[in-house]
Amino acid sequence: KKGELVEKIAKTSKAVASNVNSYAQFDDNVLFIDKNGFLAEFDRENKTTNTIGRPGFYLSDTPVKFFKSASGEIAFLDPSGGVFIFDQDRRIITLDGGALNVSFDSEGGKILIQKERSVEVIWRRDNTRQPFQKKGDQDTILKLDSDILDARWLYQDDAHIIIRTLDGIFLMELDGRGGRNTIELASGKTDELF
Repeated sequence: KKGELVEKIAKTSKAVASNVNSYAQFDDNVLFIDKNGFLAEFDRENKTTNTIGRPGFYLSDTPVKFFKSASGEIAFLDPSGGVFIFDQDRRIITLDGGALNVSFDSEGGKILIQKERSVEVIWRRDNTRQPFQKKGDQDTILKLDSDILDARWLYQDDAHIIIRTLDGIFLMELDGRGGRNTIELASGKTDELF
């Protein structure tokens, strides 16, 4: 409410933080970013607030987006396209910039970064299958001269990505050895991926 993070219990409410730009609730904790760019955590069970750090979020009237992986990592996408990770060791890591959207695969082992004209994957843990990427490796999956409208994981195997462009919808594999296999699923303009 008006820059305050308010906890409501039964008929009472109490401000637990002020000057808040963005927030998201995960289990019993609420992560929030204040208007000075500090990331903090409110523990609803213990009623404590801890400042985590100030990684350099770009802040505006548009809130920062939060994404949680199955492995417990949390990604942040700020309004300028900056991508940050709050990892399992409680560190804030700057990953990339210029992103339009981000998403984790179903296990949290990879993060997909959609930019205006490229799609990239950053490995968040070692890949034990060929081609054996290491944690932190970044692969450019696709780079175009035209806009990429949407990019999503195919969660059935986390080894393929569905990409929507002005020319259609395509299924593309992550493994680039010998060239990436790409299949056109639909041609022409489409409204969205669902």
